[in-house]
Amino acid sequence: MASLPAIEHHINELRADRETALAMGAAEFATIALTAQITAYQRVIDRMNTHLASLPASERAQIEEASTVLRKARAGDNHTFLPLTTARPKDPR
Repeated sequence: MASLPAIEHHINELRADRETALAMGAAEFATIALTAQITAYQRVIDRMNTHLASLPASERAQIEEASTVLRKARAGDNHTFLPLTTARPKDPR
């Protein structure tokens, strides 16, 4: 499940893309498609906010905490890579 900040960030990127398309004189279908995506994502945000508002405060707090932990984990740069060795097939000769 995407977090609200991630969806809001995506909407902002779509708005920037739409402004760029308008400035470039892009075909109308391109700007219409971007506007439709913005509207669809905004509806998702509205539904998520409505659902969150209907939850008890304790559940909202748990969701906020979990979202914070997930955002930190996704943003983390502390991935440990396993050492890998490339194996080449034996020469069939």
